[in-house]
Amino acid sequence: EQDMSAMGRVRNIEYFISEWTYNKFNFIFGYGYRFKYMDVPALEAFLSFGIVGLFLFLLLQGTILFYAIKALKSESVFQIFLGLIYFHTFISIFTAGRPTDFPYWISYFIFMRFLGVTYEKSSNNLWNPIQ
Repeated sequence: EQDMSAMGRVRNIEYFISEWTYNKFNFIFGYGYRFKYMDVPALEAFLSFGIVGLFLFLLLQGTILFYAIKALKSESVFQIFLGLIYFHTFISIFTAGRPTDFPYWISYFIFMRFLGVTYEKSSNNLWNPIQ
């Protein structure tokens, strides 16, 4: 019995290899937004947006990964939670979906907004119990 989802990815990877073999020039700027559904976001970013778009996509992933690893060392449970959740997103950019899907962008916005946020105690005594 064949897994049709896996076979679809195999066909898409074969398509990518044939495009790379015969049309390398098109990979400078890519084929355009949502040219072909590849089911592997990193490959689809390369096919759709070219080397420039792939570089920006990987730069975004690398930056968020840096802050996610840094968040794991935080004392904040929320920061640790965000760091761990990003690892799921990081793995999924190599396994399923589209790089421009709405759920990815919502999670990116959450990571960009909250990863690395630190809280300082204020002088308004809200952090200190009344004695």
